[in-house]
Amino acid sequence: VSVNDREVNLPSFGITVTTTIAKVSIEEARPITGMESPPPRPPEASTNTVPAIVVASAVVILTMAIYFRRRPRSVLQPSAAELTIAALRQLDPQQDDFPADLAMVLRDWLEFARGIPAKSRTVAELRAADAELESILSILERCERSKFSGETFELQERDELLNQALLFATRTNPSTTEPKP
Repeated sequence: VSVNDREVNLPSFGITVTTTIAKVSIEEARPITGMESPPPRPPEASTNTVPAIVVASAVVILTMAIYFRRRPRSVLQPSAAELTIAALRQLDPQQDDFPADLAMVLRDWLEFARGIPAKSRTVAELRAADAELESILSILERCERSKFSGETFELQERDELLNQALLFATRTNPSTTEPKP
């Protein structure tokens, strides 16, 4: 036997074929089959690619026209300072949870504007990471001391904390005006 152009010696074996014909009749006989038709020829490759290039170019131009026509106009996203100022202006110093809310807004600003993971760090850790933020960290420290120790602030102190936070936020965003003291 030849396998992959190599001669291989296999053990010999015998096959016995036995058939039984139940009934011999002309009706049971099968007709002789003819030749099979050859497979279809592969299509000839076209040497003229100009129409294909023209169609592809038209599709690309049409797609770009649709994309640029329907593309929504870019909406200016507010800066971190603008978002912080809006959140600070919504705070009510008369609410019982004002110090906790103020601390949350300041921590959100630190994460969004500075990329500091402020929600998972203490004020001391934040101070060690960036001493430049001392004014905002001192406000945050006072708010959290109230939040965790139960220390209360008079309404005037709460207003002062809010104004200090607003002053800091407006200084980081030159397009806003500073709050009144």
